[in-house]
Amino acid sequence: MARLLSIVLTAILAGVVAAQEALLDCGDSRYFPSQYTCFDDDFLCPILSGDIYIRCGDACYSTDQYTNDLETFSCSDDTLQPYDPSGPETLEDCGDARFFPSQV
Repeated sequence: MARLLSIVLTAILAGVVAAQEALLDCGDSRYFPSQYTCFDDDFLCPILSGDIYIRCGDACYSTDQYTNDLETFSCSDDTLQPYDPSGPETLEDCGDARFFPSQV
């Protein structure tokens, strides 16, 4: 009985969220902006547990996933590469916006 109640409440909650949030277009796809980010009007990257993935070439990556105690990665020339903190920091592209990897 508790399992059935949980399923029903989940379905109702999903319906309420879907009703409050409008689908947007990204190329040939439709998406909820709370679940995805559209890059260049045709490429979707997910938002997972509040972590916004960003585009790098034909892939999406999380800056949290690609940072560890030893090195940080950034997207350069559409390729995920180790970031060299001793070199000059360069602006990276994120859709129409630009950012410094150290500030993400």
